[in-house]
Amino acid sequence: TVVPADERREIYDRLYRELRLTRVRPGPDGGIEVANDNGDPEVTDLSRFDFSWKLTDAHIDYVAEAMSRGAEVHFVSPAVEDWMETESGSPAEYAEWAMAMLRRWRDRGYEPPYYALLNEPGYYGRKVTAWQGAGSYGFSGEYLRDAAKLLGAKLRSEGFATKLVIPDDIRPSEAFERARVVLEDPGARRYVGAIATHLYGSPTDRSIAYDGLDELRSLADSHGLPLWMTEFYWPDAFEWAEIMHRLLHDYRVGAIDYLWGFFGKWDPAPARLITLTYDDSTGAYEGYQLEKQYYVFGQFSRFIPVGARRIEAKASDDELQTTAYRKGADLTIVAHNSGSAAKTVRFELTGLPGIARVRGTRTSAEEDWVRLALPVRDRSFVAALPPGSITTFVS
Repeated sequence: TVVPADERREIYDRLYRELRLTRVRPGPDGGIEVANDNGDPEVTDLSRFDFSWKLTDAHIDYVAEAMSRGAEVHFVSPAVEDWMETESGSPAEYAEWAMAMLRRWRDRGYEPPYYALLNEPGYYGRKVTAWQGAGSYGFSGEYLRDAAKLLGAKLRSEGFATKLVIPDDIRPSEAFERARVVLEDPGARRYVGAIATHLYGSPTDRSIAYDGLDELRSLADSHGLPLWMTEFYWPDAFEWAEIMHRLLHDYRVGAIDYLWGFFGKWDPAPARLITLTYDDSTGAYEGYQLEKQYYVFGQFSRFIPVGARRIEAKASDDELQTTAYRKGADLTIVAHNSGSAAKTVRFELTGLPGIARVRGTRTSAEEDWVRLALPVRDRSFVAALPPGSITTFVS
């Protein structure tokens, strides 16, 4: 299925101008170096590397389009080669492979500000026969530690400012164990710019893995690093709003990346922001549609500016999940009525003088980004919140 150029541009605009997404996380698949080029990690034979299409170059092209529309951060999170799961895939050989890819990015004009050592080093289906001991799964914290030191030194020696993201792991509990090992080593810690995790539970169920996020939050705080949630998705849009609230409010996550931004209709659950449609028999592209996820995600991404700081927001109703943000004189409040009944809510702007009116935008089961205008009297305003709805108020 090929999306025509004009519709590709329209989808870029939807994501990065209308939805105001600010981050891109390209994930090149293994296949860049199908077999180890040679036995010397200090000598790179580029004739043995392939950066075409999805292996690297198409990701660079995508980032160029996103950055031209306002995206501010891109970081690469690659899948490793099969041979790296054996003795030939030493941390030194890994660092050689990563440098070849990152040089390609810089040669094309886009030096990544961040680079994740591996996408999901604790992936449950990967059994690594080297570096960890018999029967262990995934790449160990010790492997990541050694790779971080080797790769970080190479990056700085060649003038890269790229910082490392660790461990970009499958779930917080595994992320904590691997990140802890890396950060305990000052030689590795100096190259780390962020701690990242995903939220996948057991491979046999659809649970959300929050276990370990408190420990990961404390670890990030102790090292002065941001905590990111870099990959997850959920089929129900309003349940996704609850997940975002917990990440922002309970765990102080500084960035949230959603999977999928756009995807084909073969995924049965409407978990995409944008669905690409096509003819089942020919594969011919037919168009795209915006899912409810698009509008719910936008209740956060369109209105909370980069650099805003979360301020205290207390709710007297447990079904009202509310966070508030300030940037300069601007105030943003995101309120999700997770209950099954409508609520009329008074918002009291304690300690926030000078606000005469707020503009509201609401998404519910029947509405998408409905606009509201609400006067402020005696530093408060009243809003009706339909059941299950999410409303954003901006001063």
